[in-house]
This record gives sequence, C-alpha cells and structure tokens, in this order.
Amino acid sequence: MNKINYILFLIIYIIFFIFNYYFPLVSDDFSHYSSANNKNRRIFDVYFGWNGRIGEILSNEIIAKLFPTIYWIILNSFICTIFFF
Repeated sequence: MNKINYILFLIIYIIFFIFNYYFPLVSDDFSHYSSANNKNRRIFDVYFGWNGRIGEILSNEIIAKLFPTIYWIILNSFICTIFFF
C-alpha cells in the first residue's frame, strides 16, 4: 500500500472512532452487556426462549463485556474501517 492508502485508512478510522465515541449504545447492546454479567442464566433463557444459535449467543456474551470500554470503541472502529476500506 502506498502512503495515500495509509492516510485514507487513518482518516476513515478517525471518523468511525469519533462516531463510536460520541454515539451511545443501543438497546441490544445494553441487553447483551447486562446479560454478560449474569452469564449462565441469560444464555439458557435466550437459547430456549428466543434464539437457538449458540455461536451467536456465545460471541455476543464474550464481546458484550467490552461494550462500555475504550477497547470496544477501538475494535469497532477498526472493524468498520476494514469493512469500508
């Protein structure tokens, strides 16, 4: 990659970082974050009552612990930039 691509990548990343920093979490994010604190009971309730896809449930429970942290903002901005770029 040349220098222009690196600069463009950085600009896009900064834009997504700002969006992720200033926009609040949405209802699903709060639901997954609260369920990450009470993991076992919530996983069984979701699996048997709402959603039988265990891979999605486990990934949401693992990633949900990052939601209120700066690590989530950095990771989410990077993933959005990769998708856009």
